[in-house]
Order: sequence, then C-alpha cells, then structure tokens
Amino acid sequence: MERGLISKTNFLDYPISNLSKSEILQAISEIALKNGVFFITVMNTNKMYLYDKKPLCRTSIDESFIILPENAINIGMKILRKPLKEWDVGGADIAKELLYNSSLKIFLLGATQEVQNIIFNKTDFRCTIVGGRNGYFRNEELHEISTQINQANPDVVLIAMGSPRQEELMQYFKHSLKKAILMGVGGTFDVIVGKKKDAPKWTRRGMEWFIDPSRIQKSLNVT
Repeated sequence: MERGLISKTNFLDYPISNLSKSEILQAISEIALKNGVFFITVMNTNKMYLYDKKPLCRTSIDESFIILPENAINIGMKILRKPLKEWDVGGADIAKELLYNSSLKIFLLGATQEVQNIIFNKTDFRCTIVGGRNGYFRNEELHEISTQINQANPDVVLIAMGSPRQEELMQYFKHSLKKAILMGVGGTFDVIVGKKKDAPKWTRRGMEWFIDPSRIQKSLNVT
C-alpha cells in the first residue's frame, strides 16, 4: 500500500488535508487509476479521541492519502487563523459527491440489508454500484467479504460501520484487497435513504452536535 497525505497540515497536532472539494474529487479520480489499496479517513472531535486511544484507528488515519476535516475542525483552524480552503468537505459530503456525481465504480459495505436494498434501487446516482454487503458480519467472514470485493473490482469501497470499526477494517483489507480506495463514511447510508436526518444547512459550520445528541457525547470524551 502506498502512503503519503496530500496537502498535509494539522490541527492541534492531528493530521488533516487542506483541499478544496474539487481538489479532493480530482485526487480520488487519479488515485483510482493506480494499483494498490488507499485510505480516506475523516478528522473530527470523536476521531481525535480515537486517534489517541485506538492504535489501529490511528494507524489508518496516519496511512491515509486524504484526511477529510469536518466543519468543527474548520472552525478550529479559523480560530487559529489558519483557515482551510473550503467548508463542507467531510466524509458525508464527499461520499455523496462520489455517489451522485462521479463515474466511479463503488462497493457499499455497512448498514442494514434494508438500507442496502434501498440504495441499490436508487436511480439518481451517476456512479456504478458494483456490489454491497450489510454491516452485520463476524470477523470470520472477512475473507469471504474480501473475495466478494475483489471480484466486484470497485474503484472505491465506502465503509459505513462507524469508528473505530471502519478504520480497523481498513487495516485488514489493506492486506486482502488487490485494488481499491477505502473510505469510512459512518452513518451516511442511513442519511441517503432518509432513516437518519442530515444536519440542516444552518448548523453546518461545526454545529452538528446540537442536532445529533450522540455527537455531543462523543465530543465530551475528548480530553
């Protein structure tokens, strides 16, 4: 697996990429042409906590070629007078761009089978969904899942398993997959099918915790 964070900077010693949305999408399109397994991860307050506490999560973040800053990080950088290039370049934002507006081949891993079925039946994606697997599996099934992904030959695997599980899976898949960009997207699949509300636009400047109580609790874990 090749490594090397694109446009690297940091927020309070946590690594992030400083890229516009168009630069992120261009980089993904270029990396998708290469052989090997590559990571895209996200940095937010919960991930800062996991970066310090969960070694496999930290390793996956450190090995990423893009680390997407959520808007809370963008606010912090602005306070530090180091503003980033663009708002709204977090995991859900980029995942939606890839699904709705790219011509890439995408494999979906995670969420319930019901959610997977709804996504497979959507007709407004520009991408090609080449396969999927719900998130209810045992570690003993990872070899079978790796085979399924390799046979599907996707450009991108969106892993909607939550953290640190999705970053831990990246560490397994980097040895078992032939070629793919692995991207952790948390609860994005549930948002796409309407099972979970996305944060309204007026909150999307790092204020999402006031909409999602689980984010409040996670942010309180950061010390």
